[in-house]
Amino acid sequence: ITDLIQPGSGAIQFIVQDGMTMTGTVVDADSEKPLAEIELAVSGGPANEYLEVVSDSDGEFDVNDLLPGSYRITVEEPGYTTDGPVNAQVQPVAESSKVRVPVRLGGTIAGRVYDGNTGEPIAGARISAWSSDGRNGSRSSEVTDASGAYAIFGLASGSYYVNANVDKSAYVSKEELRTVAVTVGEEVEDINFELVRGALVRGRVVEMDGTGSTFSILHITRPDGSRMTNSRTDNQDGRFELRFLNDEPMVRIKAYGQSGSSVDVPVQPRVDNPSEVVVPITIPRNASLEGIVVDKDGQPVPNSYVAVLMESDESVTPATGKELISDENGNFRAAGLHPDVYFVGGVEVRAGGGSPQGE
Repeated sequence: ITDLIQPGSGAIQFIVQDGMTMTGTVVDADSEKPLAEIELAVSGGPANEYLEVVSDSDGEFDVNDLLPGSYRITVEEPGYTTDGPVNAQVQPVAESSKVRVPVRLGGTIAGRVYDGNTGEPIAGARISAWSSDGRNGSRSSEVTDASGAYAIFGLASGSYYVNANVDKSAYVSKEELRTVAVTVGEEVEDINFELVRGALVRGRVVEMDGTGSTFSILHITRPDGSRMTNSRTDNQDGRFELRFLNDEPMVRIKAYGQSGSSVDVPVQPRVDNPSEVVVPITIPRNASLEGIVVDKDGQPVPNSYVAVLMESDESVTPATGKELISDENGNFRAAGLHPDVYFVGGVEVRAGGGSPQGE
């Protein structure tokens, strides 16, 4: 819809443009035979569309009422994948825009999950697989059946991280991640996971005003300072549950909340009688750092994205880091940080209370 202001009248005239149609055919990538009943998703365009469509008995499909623009087609049919992104351009003309979508049976990761103490299968465990380089789509997951078996279908060729967990249970995995190489059309078998009953720590993170710290970040380390894992509090009064293998006699928990951070709180995980701990926020977020983004010739770079990441974080979160844009002189400033060690654009910068530092 385009609105035009008519000179002198102030009236608005609406011009409605008919939507375009995308037509296509789903074919087997090797034999070129049309494939029926293949579910696709069409996304993108000026309106950021997300539409689902299924190929008919001749492998053909139509998507109507699209605005001219670029669209991406992905295969949603379980077990199938493409060799790469399928993009389509819808032109602002009367005829349909046609696209060919070659698909093939994807690779498969299969195995079972069992109790490491009894050998019994574990039903209801969730197995997740995601590309180790981020290029092969989003996370895929399946749940084990009564025999503890699972199979994740439709994976593109590449390397994947795979893990297993059982929601709200006492099980923990002896291997946090497995790395699996997948080839399209082939099945990787015996990717098994041994889960054991873990030691449990329950607790609550409390902000400076006494309220529960919702979605605060938890850093869990060993007594020698080596990192074990990260976690979060839930959205119910700052509570959390952590599970560990039995060989951890002591762990330290540090919380990063909205008002500040805590000191390390030591706690002993126990299998039979869960440990209870309160982690109070006592150190205010009063640290800051500032710097300038320059190019290889030393000239300031305006409007540059700057990520301020805590040393033990994997991504920017509201609780621990900042996303910044440099100003017209290349300068940036991050305030309200936890006193800790940060990485800024690949450079380690230490932020402490008082005057900003780092560049």
